[in-house]
Amino acid sequence: MTVRHVTIPRRDGSGARDPSNPHPEGKVPLLDHDGTLIFETGAIMLYLTELFPGPLAPQPGDANRGAFLTWMYWYGSVMEPVIVLNAIGIDHPALHATFRDHDAVVARLCAALQQGPWLLGDTYSAADLLVHSPYAWFPDMMPDDPLIVDWAARCAARAAYVQTQAQEAG
Repeated sequence: MTVRHVTIPRRDGSGARDPSNPHPEGKVPLLDHDGTLIFETGAIMLYLTELFPGPLAPQPGDANRGAFLTWMYWYGSVMEPVIVLNAIGIDHPALHATFRDHDAVVARLCAALQQGPWLLGDTYSAADLLVHSPYAWFPDMMPDDPLIVDWAARCAARAAYVQTQAQEAG
C-alpha cells in the first residue's frame, strides 16, 4: 500500500488544491484500489470492510448489519454536517429540522453508549472508528459527557489506532 500525502485547501485559508490529487474535489481521503477511485470516508471504510471481511463490520445477514450501516451513513449525513455547522456558528431552523442540532447528536451517541461500550453494543466496529473521529481530530469539540469521553478514549486506546498514530507522527 502506498500513502501519498497531498495538500488541500484549509479552513483558515492556508493550503491549496494539489494538482496530483485525483479526488474530483481536491479533498482527502481517497482510495485508489487497482484504478478504482473511492472517496468519502464512510464509503472507503465500507469498501474496505467488504473487501477484507473481518471483525470491523458485520457482514450481510448479520443481525447488527443494519445498525452498522445506519451509523456509517448517519455520520456523513447528520453528524459531520452538524459538527461543522456548529463549529462555524451557523444556526437556522431548517438545519434543526433536517439534521437536528449538536445536542441531538450527543443524545443519539449517549443513547447508544448506554447499551454497551461500543455503538453496536459489545462489539467494536468501523462505525466506532468513524463516528469517534471528529473527537480524535478535534478534542476541543468533545462533548462534556462521560459516556462519550470514555468511549472516545477506548477508541483511541485500541492497539491499531495507537500504532497508526505513531506511524503518522513519523
